[in-house]
Amino acid sequence: ADLFLAPQIDAAVRRFNVDMNEYPILSRINEAYKELPAFQDAMPLKQPDTPPEARA
Repeated sequence: ADLFLAPQIDAAVRRFNVDMNEYPILSRINEAYKELPAFQDAMPLKQPDTPPEARA
């Protein structure tokens, strides 16, 4: 499930400005993802085919 959850949380925060304070469990999970290099390297914004406008 982590494989799918990490990018969904990231998109919710970055693209849709979701206030994660309303979701404390997901917020804690997201903080844990930030500590793991494998998850950070796999985030959509770090992929070579990410459009330039999405990187801004």
